[in-house]
Amino acid sequence: MNEFLVWELHYVSLEMVVKCLCFMQILDFTNAESVKIRSIYHD
Repeated sequence: MNEFLVWELHYVSLEMVVKCLCFMQILDFTNAESVKIRSIYHD
């Protein structure tokens, strides 16, 4: 039972890390895209 709880916690924290990384990548991507769009409009 305790072991299962520990694994559950590890899995949840790992999932959170993965979600955060994906979210950061999406933010970076949208930032890069908006910078590109801005530079296109400025030219």
